[in-house]
Amino acid sequence: ALICLSAFFLLPETLKQSTPFSIKQLGVRTKTILHAPAYVSGGCLCALIFGFIATFNVMGPFLIQSVLGFSAAFYGLMALLMGSAFLIGNVINKKRILFPSAPRMQLALSVTLFVVLVEMAVALVVHVSLYNIVKPTFILLLFAGMVFPNAYAKAMGLFPQFSGTASAVFSA
Repeated sequence: ALICLSAFFLLPETLKQSTPFSIKQLGVRTKTILHAPAYVSGGCLCALIFGFIATFNVMGPFLIQSVLGFSAAFYGLMALLMGSAFLIGNVINKKRILFPSAPRMQLALSVTLFVVLVEMAVALVVHVSLYNIVKPTFILLLFAGMVFPNAYAKAMGLFPQFSGTASAVFSA
């Protein structure tokens, strides 16, 4: 609580132009934001990535513990590995920041689509194993870590004049 209070009082406001709160203005801004195709597509892409992460967090324990018979601690290690994949994707994205983001995102999404299609085909003929669960999930999270920051930054960068509203709509 002390850290939060000190941050509230000691850190300066970064908003360049302050505007008074108005429900009407909030509605106009929200309508403007939601009518921007690039913003909506970035939001959908980020939501899909979060959905993928949530799916692993829900299905992973069942598959790894109940179906394959590993312990809860082992699942924790696999979850840590998946979190590391997302982090590594973010780090790779940062290292390639000087390159245009559109080709990076196209490459990452193409690899993701390829991995999904290959693993769907493999799942039809190969028995469930830890390797068949962890390998594609790691690859997908690695590339998701490369796509998410770009999609989020692109969506937020569209509305610098009302970034707080854009961020709130994006998170809703």
